Amino acid sequence: MSILSHVLCSGMFFPNHIVVTHDAKSERVILPDLDALIDQEWARQQELARERGLPLYDANVYRLNDVTAGDDGLALHLAPEPYRAHATMKTLHVMPMIQDEHVDRVLVADALIRTRDNMFLFGHIQKLIETRTYLIGSTCTPERQVIATASDLWKYILQRVDLVLGIGQKRIWVGPLLGFVQDEVGCVHAIFDTEVDATHEEILERFQPGNGVGGLECVPADQLLPFLEAGEGYVPAVAAILAGR
Repeated sequence: MSILSHVLCSGMFFPNHIVVTHDAKSERVILPDLDALIDQEWARQQELARERGLPLYDANVYRLNDVTAGDDGLALHLAPEPYRAHATMKTLHVMPMIQDEHVDRVLVADALIRTRDNMFLFGHIQKLIETRTYLIGSTCTPERQVIATASDLWKYILQRVDLVLGIGQKRIWVGPLLGFVQDEVGCVHAIFDTEVDATHEEILERFQPGNGVGGLECVPADQLLPFLEAGEGYVPAVAAILAGR
């Protein structure tokens, strides 16, 4: 099955609009043949990581079991999911046996970043298998930030943007959550409207590759929608969220 990227929900949500609930167990449906392949692919990826000198270990990440929209906002149900399911689904997701209920639905927080001079910033995101141009963000894990309440999601994306751009948290404003996109490998991306009090020239001058980002791409605001619509992976679905605002 080829799973297409699609918008799960969209709107303008702040922390007081969101209730976070922690489920004891992931609702990913276990398919024995698939999980055997997950173990095989995980072993292959570990060997590849060792060859490249990259860290790779199987900690728990947050799975979005469910997101429901109501009159008062959103209800998010998070559960633990092993990282190996997340990492391996990026290559196994095209297999005919895989249905939507088998994917990891791991939560990723992403920032749609606008600079003071009206440019949008995207990262050349370095993965174990490839490098792609995506929004700047990262997989949500208890190790990086425990997500006890919705405010912790805003705290996490603030820390992540500052880690990559290095301009200081006081110059970063994380605005509303614009929605959730499930991508073609089964991850769920939370898209945050984000502004930085710096020009794109200053950011490019200060930027140092690292933290999974090998470079930056700057897009003028009047070219944002065409850029997103022509993008890779889940990126065109972000255009659909913005077009519906």
